[in-house]
Amino acid sequence: MSDPSEESAVCTPADLRLVPAAVATWSGCWCATSGQADLIAVAMAVAVAVLVAGGLRRSIVTVAVALALLTSGGAGTLHEQRLTSGPVAELASQRAVVSAVVVTTADPSIRVVGPMRPPSLAVRAAVVAVAGRGEGWRVRLPVVVMVSGPLAAWLSAPVGSRWAVEGRLEPPEPGSGMAAELRVRRAEFIAPPGSGLRVVERVRAGLRAAVQHRGADARGLVPALVLGDTSAVPPDLVEAFKVGGLTHLTAVSGVIVR
Repeated sequence: MSDPSEESAVCTPADLRLVPAAVATWSGCWCATSGQADLIAVAMAVAVAVLVAGGLRRSIVTVAVALALLTSGGAGTLHEQRLTSGPVAELASQRAVVSAVVVTTADPSIRVVGPMRPPSLAVRAAVVAVAGRGEGWRVRLPVVVMVSGPLAAWLSAPVGSRWAVEGRLEPPEPGSGMAAELRVRRAEFIAPPGSGLRVVERVRAGLRAAVQHRGADARGLVPALVLGDTSAVPPDLVEAFKVGGLTHLTAVSGVIVR
């Protein structure tokens, strides 16, 4: 005879009460970051209508769905507004040459453009000061720093390092979550990261040292998978990841290999 407890466990229906709220949260974020004002307005109107209906019917699930849509949509709209307005976005739209101070927030990622061109680096950073078109601003916005000159200094600098750079601001790739791309012409190292980030870097350095005796693929792949540090991944392995559609595996904390 079968165990009654096993039968009851098998027959227990799945609890799907959180699915509508999860879908509403995803939908709110997607609408808010779509860049379409009409779509955002419609989503917010729907959320308000659902909230009123849920309140009248005293339906906790309906109210939760409406609040999830309102909260995610509002937060996403504010974040998108922060990225697409202000001096950095305006200078990027003009493709202006600027001077800036940036603080790296992730390891550099090797970017292979083609077999006939040397590799470059893409580094996630926060721009904390920018000057261009005769004016200067204090800001703190995420950007992708593109480096095509000497790469050794950027590869050896720990995350959190501060740089003074000159280069051209350009609009970011759609959906990147960045305020702009900064294509560097000249860079100067200013300061290392603070004490807290230096402790973290020791742990990261220990992982790299643990695989240092391995082959080139393992030396590059282990830090890429665990830390998102794709700086040591060989170009042929980068191409293999792109062909296999596996670049997301190395995007833990770094820029996705392109």
